[in-house]
Amino acid sequence: MDQYQCTNGRLADSRFMQALYHKAQASLCYSDDEYIRLNPDAAGLPLSPFEHCCRFALREQRKVSDFFDPAWYHRRYCAGIPDCNPVAHFFSYGIFTGLKGAPLSFGPELLARYAKRYFDRVEAVPFLELPWSAPLADNGGPLREQAHIVFVVHELLRTGASLTLLQAMQELAKKPGLTLWSLLMLPGPMEDDFRAASRALPMHEVRRATRFPMFSAMQIIQGFAALPGKQKCLVPNTITIPKYFSTLAGLAGIPAIPWIHELPGFLPFFWKNNEVDQLCREAAAVMTSSRFCGERLSSYLEEHEPPPAGLALEVTGTPVDAAAVKLTKAEAAAVRRSLALPAAGPLVLGCGYISKVKGTDIFARVAALAARRADVTFAWTGGASTDEDEALLEALREAARETGARLHFLGRVGEMWPLYACSSLFLCTSRVDSFPRVVVEAKLAGLPIVCLGGNNGAVECLNPPADAIVGREDPAALLQAVLQRLPQPGAPIRLPTPAPRPEFSPRAVADRVFEIISRRAFAGMCLH
Repeated sequence: MDQYQCTNGRLADSRFMQALYHKAQASLCYSDDEYIRLNPDAAGLPLSPFEHCCRFALREQRKVSDFFDPAWYHRRYCAGIPDCNPVAHFFSYGIFTGLKGAPLSFGPELLARYAKRYFDRVEAVPFLELPWSAPLADNGGPLREQAHIVFVVHELLRTGASLTLLQAMQELAKKPGLTLWSLLMLPGPMEDDFRAASRALPMHEVRRATRFPMFSAMQIIQGFAALPGKQKCLVPNTITIPKYFSTLAGLAGIPAIPWIHELPGFLPFFWKNNEVDQLCREAAAVMTSSRFCGERLSSYLEEHEPPPAGLALEVTGTPVDAAAVKLTKAEAAAVRRSLALPAAGPLVLGCGYISKVKGTDIFARVAALAARRADVTFAWTGGASTDEDEALLEALREAARETGARLHFLGRVGEMWPLYACSSLFLCTSRVDSFPRVVVEAKLAGLPIVCLGGNNGAVECLNPPADAIVGREDPAALLQAVLQRLPQPGAPIRLPTPAPRPEFSPRAVADRVFEIISRRAFAGMCLH
């Protein structure tokens, strides 16, 4: 229904009122008994409790339930709609488009009360019949003989975290006796990649859930709990999802083990919104991409409100499907020319979206200091995603022109491996990063790496003295470390040789993920 039709005048339409009443009851945010309990003077009147709610809840500032406050809702969402009735608006429009009914955060206690109400009153929808599900691919036997893992994904962007998840799931899906289910909450650029993977492998096709995540989560958990199977586990893949899913899974007796890839820089926001606390209190364990990521999470909890039993942290690493290549000098020159880079001389590479978090400005300052070395070129690949980042990019370009820095911004590059293969060194300037995938790729390509340390999990895969870790934000120190690892002026340029690191293979990481899930959720079940 159009939100502009939710007016006081519509309350005279009996068919509209009947339909609205059914929607309100189905939402679990309203019941006659609860309304009478909160408003005893509404009992025994010619009006039904729901009619009384529609006509007087806003006018007399009455409370409807813990989950719906008409006065607050009207101020927030209805102020610009003439003659808008907040009860009609919420139950006909707002609840289906994700609008909040009350100024509350669903902490564990309130969420548990609401979930119990849902599980008691709403009949479970078979998991295979949920709106987002698709026919299950055969993976070695009936459902009741399988172990089941649901991966809950918030949004698939073209980032290292999304690639990590996709590659790990592709490997896990090959295990006999294990069925993967994947749920995508929001659309994203990598949705087609996931759909292609799910058609090629025994995974469920990814579909979006309904737009109201609370109902989606309850429906999913309820259906998953009713699914026959030997073992079950829920793996939320971002810190914004476990706030609902970990708690609900626990209420349904299903272990939840979130897998967190990108955390440190967002902890203050997530703590303020009560998400880290719920995540850690309800999860059977938390998987992180690096020790650094886990340590930051632990320190935040110690500083604020640690879980009573402590936090079970597990480190998985980051999978990289290595496609490293070895180029001849002629091939390397051709790759550089295709990107408008000098065909010869040392090339220092940086990568990431344009931002101060990724330290693009630090990279540019190092390039400016290196202007006296006329043979060294610096190139950054990655685009700007916000207006603020666009402004930063323009400022860095202007500064490079003024200082004479040999600095190139390449934008988004489709295939990175040839670019690694024609570079001389990788410079990681992230101010805060959990475990940058690009650093692993650069290592596999055989590049020496100079990395800004302190708040960066990338240092865990480096090997000094071949690589360098600079512990402070000092462009001069970073440049010194870079120049020490580049050939001297006039010396022949050596192209990198791929350096395999089996511990970063998707299969190795998937095996670690499954070992953790098996130990923490499947009672030691082994699959081969």
